[in-house]
Amino acid sequence: MTPADETTNAATDPAAERERLLAIIQDLAHNQLIARDVELGLRAELLQARIDLEHAQARESHGANEAVRLMKRSTTWRVGRAITGVFAPVSQLARRLR
Repeated sequence: MTPADETTNAATDPAAERERLLAIIQDLAHNQLIARDVELGLRAELLQARIDLEHAQARESHGANEAVRLMKRSTTWRVGRAITGVFAPVSQLARRLR
């Protein structure tokens, strides 16, 4: 039997055609499940990256706020603020005149 005869025979045999179609459907379903799993994995990684970014931003914000709080408690900052406070209206007026 030649390959052409087998193809013709498979095309005319309904049971063989049914088996071939079922195998194709199972293969497609399997590939679709794999693609879905990959997509869900990528979505989970993206969500985790977003969560990590939010946490990093919160830590950074907290660190900056903590630094400002410590700075404002320092004597040097208070003295500097008192001295520059006298010149603040002058510098504001100079900015407006520009």
